[in-house]
Amino acid sequence: MKRRARRKVTILLLEVLILIILIGYIIIRYKYENVFCNNTIINGIDCSSMTVEEANEVIQQKEDKYVLEIVFKDNEVEKISGEEIKLTIKNLDQELHSIKERQRRRIFLTGGTHNLDNFSYDTSKLKKLLSSKKELKKDYMKEKTKIKYYFNTKSKRFEIKEQDVYYLNLKKVLKEVSKAIEEGKTSISMQNLYAFPKKDSTLEELNSFISAKITYQLPKREEYELSANTLYTWLAQDKDGNYFKDDDFWNQNVEKFVTDKLAPLVDTTGITRKFKPTGKDSTISVKGGNYGYQINTTAEIEKLKEELSNQEKVTREPCYTKKEVSTKNNVLGKSYIEIDLSRQKVWVYVDGNLEVETDCVTGCINKGHETPTGIYTLTYKEKDRILRGDKLPNGSYSYQSHVDYWMPFNGGIGLHDASWRNTFGGDIYINNGSHGCINLPFEAAEKIYEIINKEMPIVVYKSE
Repeated sequence: MKRRARRKVTILLLEVLILIILIGYIIIRYKYENVFCNNTIINGIDCSSMTVEEANEVIQQKEDKYVLEIVFKDNEVEKISGEEIKLTIKNLDQELHSIKERQRRRIFLTGGTHNLDNFSYDTSKLKKLLSSKKELKKDYMKEKTKIKYYFNTKSKRFEIKEQDVYYLNLKKVLKEVSKAIEEGKTSISMQNLYAFPKKDSTLEELNSFISAKITYQLPKREEYELSANTLYTWLAQDKDGNYFKDDDFWNQNVEKFVTDKLAPLVDTTGITRKFKPTGKDSTISVKGGNYGYQINTTAEIEKLKEELSNQEKVTREPCYTKKEVSTKNNVLGKSYIEIDLSRQKVWVYVDGNLEVETDCVTGCINKGHETPTGIYTLTYKEKDRILRGDKLPNGSYSYQSHVDYWMPFNGGIGLHDASWRNTFGGDIYINNGSHGCINLPFEAAEKIYEIINKEMPIVVYKSE
């Protein structure tokens, strides 16, 4: 009986204990029906015993207080707060209710750690904030950046030699800052984002100055190229070695190039040329005169300045005042006038055919008026001209001679008729020659006048 009684008591006690535990469980479950369970940590915040609404407010306050430090060069620091960009967690209320609902479904009411990282913020406000920072303003970046340029002779371009770059790309900065915010970081460095922009205006400008290329077609089928390897030396440099275009210095170099470099490559006037005289077996050398290529420096300088300014790439001849007429017969061609001072003869060839052969009288030797040798071209021709000598103190001239056909080729020296002479040729020129001109019989002068033009070289030489 006693044993049965003890047994009943034990069962009763167990039932009471179970009832107490059940009541306690019901009380605890009821307690956490509308609040988070104990030890519920959400995004680092202890949300135990908080309602969803309370947790939402506390978590949002934390996001508002969030501050990201952005470290720029020279340890310059800019800050962006969560409140400024309206930082929040996407669907925070829904996420909190989901956590609460999972807690309700558990038999044992336990909390747990939860990290909600699905952040939301106003990207337009973030971009506007970043744009307002001095480190991302164009003037600041340009002022702080120190660049040196050098000319690469292989690539024929200016390139960057030394650099201390402060340039930042807003898009790249925005991307990195966004990533840091979404990862909950409180600090981020921009050090690895500094780089030159794809287009450097100074570099582009320097290369534009030297982008022209002028290929000169020179006599004898040679070419000379004026391009960047020369043009870059025409840019001035400041005390720090930075290149820039100084118009005066640039123009001085253009002019110097034309006169000192191009002209010697082009000009052939007065050079020694080989010539085979009529009736002679061997060639002679003739030097002097104004025949040949002669650069027009004024026209060439102006044309070159324009082409360089327009960044042109052209192949052309230089601007000439005179040109050689042919590449044949030692560049004299087949139409020319030949004057032999030794034989006192003139021959006129047209397309290789002898059209005129005549005696002449040239400059008087004994009076110091010897006709200069050389190869010339006609200056102009004129009919009915009065030739005058030096003007005397009394206003008269040392001589005056009327000619019907006047063909100058060397200053005041030219071919013309001489009606005051009865004979030509021989040795008349020694004691009774002209003042340097080529005196001709009337008929010969008339015929030569009809033939001669500026394209015909006039070769004056001594065969003996």
